Amino acid sequence: MNTLGLLVVYLVITPVMAAVHYANDHPVLFNLISNEDHYSDNTGNNIVDNDDSVVLGVGTLSGSPSADSDSVYYPHGIYFLLVCSGTLHSCVLDGSNSRQIMYIWGTGGGTITLAGIHFLDGNSGGYGGALFIQSSALVSVQGCKLSSNQAQNGGAILHSVVARR
Repeated sequence: MNTLGLLVVYLVITPVMAAVHYANDHPVLFNLISNEDHYSDNTGNNIVDNDDSVVLGVGTLSGSPSADSDSVYYPHGIYFLLVCSGTLHSCVLDGSNSRQIMYIWGTGGGTITLAGIHFLDGNSGGYGGALFIQSSALVSVQGCKLSSNQAQNGGAILHSVVARR
């Protein structure tokens, strides 16, 4: 006599937890958060997913991983938390008085949160020396320090819905 056993499979669906990434230098941070490739030569690997956290190492990141770009970092249509790992303002993003530090083009409906970071010496001939926030991007700047940033429009930060430059 054959017995047909009933195999019950339970499918357990667990939510995907946001990842935590660590960045101690320009190439790592660049590849985590930069993904613009249409209007810029500033294309990183876009490793972060929406809602991920990026923890910056203490110290100064200066210059730019992309020599052809006037912006150091260029996230497009993504949102994440970028937070300093040390004491307030001990993580410095330095534009070397020659580049805009971050050009944020949209955030895909979520919010980019920047926390405890020192934005230093960002310089843009156009908009926002430290941060240029565009296209309905949602950005929360919490406990950050902005010093010696300059731009033709917006000084340290400009939030605009004007056409791309």
